[in-house]
Amino acid sequence: MHLQLYQSLWDFAHKIENSVLCTKDADVQKMYLGEFHSMREESVTPGISVGRKGLSLRAKLAATLLLISVIMAVIGIMGQLALSQSVERLDEMVETTIIGNTIIEDLDTVINSTDKYLQERTEEHKNAVAEALDRISGNLEKLAE
Repeated sequence: MHLQLYQSLWDFAHKIENSVLCTKDADVQKMYLGEFHSMREESVTPGISVGRKGLSLRAKLAATLLLISVIMAVIGIMGQLALSQSVERLDEMVETTIIGNTIIEDLDTVINSTDKYLQERTEEHKNAVAEALDRISGNLEKLAE
C-alpha cells in the first residue's frame, strides 16, 4: 500500500514537472522545479532517505537498534569473561582445599601410625607412615606449582 501511494505521488510530481516545463514563464519554472528537486533529494528511497534534514526516522531507529545491540553484545562478552575468571579462581580454591584436606588426613595417619609403631614396632605401621609421608610430599609439590 505504501509503495502504491509512493508511486502515485511520484507520478503526480512528474506530471507537475512536465506541466511546469511546458509553461513559458521562467520564474514559475524555477520556483516549481526548485521545490521538486529539493523534495526528490529528501526522499529518494521510501523509508530511508538522506537529504537536507538528515536521516529519516526509520534510518535513525535502525541505527539506534544496531547501537543498542552492539552495546548489549559487548556487555555480555565482558560479563562472560568476568564469570570465567571467577570460575577459574573458584576451581583453584576448591583444588587447594581438597589437597589441604588430604594433607591433614595424611598427617593424622602419620601421627596414629607413629604412635602405634612406637608401641608395637611392626613393619606394617612403619610402611603406613612412609606412604603417608610420600603422599604429603607429593601434595605439597602440587601446592607449590
